[in-house]
Amino acid sequence: MKGLFVAVMLAAILVFGCISQPPPATPTPTPAATNTPAATATPEWTQTPEPTAAAAGCPPVITACCNITSPGEYTLGGNLSSEGLDACVTITSGGSGSVLDCDGHSMIGTDRGYGIFLDRASRVTVRDCALARFESGIYLYSPDSTANNITGNSAARNYDGIKMQESSYNSITNNNADANIYGIFASNSRGNAIIGNGANSNGAGIYLDGSDNCTVANNTAYANRNAGIKLSSSQGNIFANNSLVQNIFRDNFLCGSGSTEEGSNVDGGGNTCGEIGACHWLTCH
Repeated sequence: MKGLFVAVMLAAILVFGCISQPPPATPTPTPAATNTPAATATPEWTQTPEPTAAAAGCPPVITACCNITSPGEYTLGGNLSSEGLDACVTITSGGSGSVLDCDGHSMIGTDRGYGIFLDRASRVTVRDCALARFESGIYLYSPDSTANNITGNSAARNYDGIKMQESSYNSITNNNADANIYGIFASNSRGNAIIGNGANSNGAGIYLDGSDNCTVANNTAYANRNAGIKLSSSQGNIFANNSLVQNIFRDNFLCGSGSTEEGSNVDGGGNTCGEIGACHWLTCH
């Protein structure tokens, strides 16, 4: 009997043990790892470069091409290159009354644009500048560009050394305009004083086209390929004490077929001409 009791007790322990024991926990599945895409770098914005432009305003000592927009005294601190620019130094109407002294320094172009551009500026002095490889070394434009003093400059290897376009009553003195197409060119410009300049080895030394009442005196025009002084549709000008020597085509081209220059322009005397094609009304010695 005792053995039967022990067996019954063991069976009960086994049954109740199974009932009371909690079922094993169901393992929670681990989600598969997902690869997060790497962050895409934001591309840098590349701006298309703007065309090179001169600085908005010139400092008193100019070290780069710029625009003079207020009156003052300006000097060049060194030689300048105007590659890619329409003009190296532009003097606007706001810069009227200024002095630009290059102190012997040069402005070099790329056979286009202007070295010094007086854009409707008046009462400006430009002195001691060297200009090369421009369409115009010094360019005075518009009737508002008046009463300017262009003196002591050198303009070489340009199309026009010094050009006045509809610009009147300026003083162009003591400049050297050599090895250009036109050394000094006045187009539709009145009352300018062109005095004491050298205009040598150009196509034409000094050219007045539609320009009246100018004084052309004490200039030297030597070894120009076309004429020492060329005149077209221009009246009332005075020519005195000019030296016109060894110009290839003729020393002066002051009267032509059908022109009215002969009777209206004035021979002021003292002009010296060579023997090649001197115009008969200008008395040469």
